[in-house]
Amino acid sequence: MSLSIDVSRKLLWPAVLSIVFIIARSNWWDSWGHDNSWVGLLVSPIIISFVAAIIVRLTAVGFRSEALEFLSRRRYDLISRSDAKQLSDSIEPLAESIKEITRMNRGPFGPLSRDYLLGAAALVVTILFTGPLGAILTRVLTMMP
Repeated sequence: MSLSIDVSRKLLWPAVLSIVFIIARSNWWDSWGHDNSWVGLLVSPIIISFVAAIIVRLTAVGFRSEALEFLSRRRYDLISRSDAKQLSDSIEPLAESIKEITRMNRGPFGPLSRDYLLGAAALVVTILFTGPLGAILTRVLTMMP
């Protein structure tokens, strides 16, 4: 499960590198301009990174659910078939594993805001939509009597 957290973190770098290339290619630095081939070449890693981040997130959440279901089923089987001595020795590690998996909240296992690439994208989209629109809404509401 920690592998999906590492992969989620590493999916951020192709998108960041593409954004740096887009900024470096802007007219502010020199009169380079953006032709369609460069735009396609620089935007495709960003899109691939987002698609891969979504796939990693969905796969990690599915795997987490399967692991919790398997451990819960195994725990139930041990409770129903074991005697008291064997029960306490076998159940505690399973209960700790279930608690540890349930407490995972980093990367693709946590809320969307804690996912590295998707959280950054959600933050940018939120700032873009609420910033200008929020400013316009504030102006409109302050002009109303």
